[in-house]
Amino acid sequence: MGEHTFEDIDEAATSLESIVNGVDVATLTGPGATRLAQRLVTAERVLAACRARALRRATEANQWRQAGERSPAAWAAKVTGTSAGQAAAELETTRQLEALPATAAAAAAGVISPQQARELASAATADPAAEAELLRRAKVDDAAAFKKRCARIRAAAETDEAAARERI
Repeated sequence: MGEHTFEDIDEAATSLESIVNGVDVATLTGPGATRLAQRLVTAERVLAACRARALRRATEANQWRQAGERSPAAWAAKVTGTSAGQAAAELETTRQLEALPATAAAAAAGVISPQQARELASAATADPAAEAELLRRAKVDDAAAFKKRCARIRAAAETDEAAARERI
């Protein structure tokens, strides 16, 4: 596990749970509540990125078969309490991020949300040259605008690919 052990993770998780559950948000000022929310958003994103990588590794190690599940997505859905579709999308995004180190680093640092990572990974997989610009836009576009931007990039890449196939 690199420099950290499972015991380190368990200890940190227990400590974080205790701290977060001990916060009386009713006593926070508006700016204090905003600061707390922003920090928790980043922490949540960091944890989600790590969880996704761990789930991908577990599925590669056939944990889903050992658990008697019909597919990696079904197993991951059971572990995460989500739908098989959501779990499959998370596993696919994590697979795509293996070829997109800048986007993977942004997700791991909590700079982009899991939803932004999914959209960005899909678009940058279709058009790798778009990755840097999409990383910049993820910081300024709202969710709907970013999703549309990524969809346009995917559509343009599909059109280019279809045209190339026709020429061949």
